[in-house]
Amino acid sequence: MNPSLYRAFAWLVLFAMAAGCATQTSATADRTSTALTPGKTQVDYAHVDTRDKAQALHRSGKLQRAHLFPLAAGGQDAEVNVIYIPEKSANEKARIDSEILKMAASGATVRYSAKPVYKGNSFVPSQLVISVTGAQNTQYVVDIW
Repeated sequence: MNPSLYRAFAWLVLFAMAAGCATQTSATADRTSTALTPGKTQVDYAHVDTRDKAQALHRSGKLQRAHLFPLAAGGQDAEVNVIYIPEKSANEKARIDSEILKMAASGATVRYSAKPVYKGNSFVPSQLVISVTGAQNTQYVVDIW
């Protein structure tokens, strides 16, 4: 990683929390984004109940690998840091992460949390809640399925 980027992102902290462990203050702004195509039937991923099934869908191009803690901020390319989501959701997460990384690069102290929310036993999250605390408190919700 570029040393100047490393210094800029040194303030970025990941708290990849298990479902139900996140807390939210009333000062948090909530931004919900639906990464689904309007008018298109929503896919149900309830049957994708193992990592192997999610990886098979990834190999077939139906799901993308997304990193909870962005690689650009020093996140590891390890399965513990990976979720499998549709391309539109992955693109939306990348857009949100880019916005947050720009805040960190400008010198703002940023705490970053990406929390996947699951339905039943599905290995594909139904939502991804990204929270940012620091100079400003913001919460982004990516609706996946």
